[in-house]
Amino acid sequence: MHIVLDTNVLVRDLDLNSVAMKNFLRFCRTTYSTIVLPEMVLLEATRKYELNLREAIGANRKSSLKLNKLTRGGYQVAADDIDIMCLCQEYESYVRSMLSSFCLEEIPIKSELLSKVLQRWRKSEKPFSAERDVFRDAIIWTSIVEYISEVNRDHVVFISDNVKDFCNTDGIDLHPDLRRELLAKNINMQFYRSIDDFNKEFVNHANFITESWFVNNIDWATLDSTALVGLGNICCGFFFENFERRVRGFRSYDFDVVSAEFCREVNTYSISRERLGEYSVEAGLLGRCVINYFIDQPVLIPLSTYFYTSVNFEIKNEVICSWKVHYYPEDSGLCFWEAN
Repeated sequence: MHIVLDTNVLVRDLDLNSVAMKNFLRFCRTTYSTIVLPEMVLLEATRKYELNLREAIGANRKSSLKLNKLTRGGYQVAADDIDIMCLCQEYESYVRSMLSSFCLEEIPIKSELLSKVLQRWRKSEKPFSAERDVFRDAIIWTSIVEYISEVNRDHVVFISDNVKDFCNTDGIDLHPDLRRELLAKNINMQFYRSIDDFNKEFVNHANFITESWFVNNIDWATLDSTALVGLGNICCGFFFENFERRVRGFRSYDFDVVSAEFCREVNTYSISRERLGEYSVEAGLLGRCVINYFIDQPVLIPLSTYFYTSVNFEIKNEVICSWKVHYYPEDSGLCFWEAN
């Protein structure tokens, strides 16, 4: 999923620290969703941050002067040494770091968009109208459409509360002009007016799926029992960069697994909702194992190291009803850089 954010989403929560935003960012991380941010959106949000900053500095200056007067000069006004532009740059970096919980793609403002924006303005096509000249919103929309057309994204979400410029008369969906444009370009776009509305549809119902929930609900003993056989067929990965690779057969290597146990933690996972109350989750799990590695027969080297593989969990009514551990050679491995 690619989720495009409009300026008002950021302006409503400039520090990106609300509960709704935290849940949204967690959803993006766990579902491998990409946040798409038009350059104009970041510029407008940073401008709003700058205005708020200047307002706060002005209020602080007035308070300091009043306090200085009340104390008959006993309180000195602090020097106005705040670097506003530096703080604005830091804010832009902060927004990028917060939104890149998994993946962030920015849409630059291209010079060739200007002619298309001017055509929209001349024809009063949304987001323009006869009464409103909204060049910045037009740049945002045009850049979004161009971006989606170029990269051919299947599932796109646009979150904006700009009802006047982007929505139909009831404010529920995109304006018919914009829908026709998307249809002509074969673009499938879902529209939500806020992070809260998006969360109601995609996020809140799956909030119970967390790292701690997995740790408490996985049958670790049964999962451990699969590791002895499963690890025997995976690629040794980094180990063979330092030791001779000796192959007995297809995906069969000269090492024997002595013991293996998964670490009781889940760090990465991706959630897909199958239907209401039912989810499919792919999780990456780490474990610890001991193997005997045969360098020169019959000499063997015992090694303790980590292993990694992926597991698919099927969840229904907040219960893990089935699971399948893969041990596929292409997405599993032994981590020999920490072998001992």
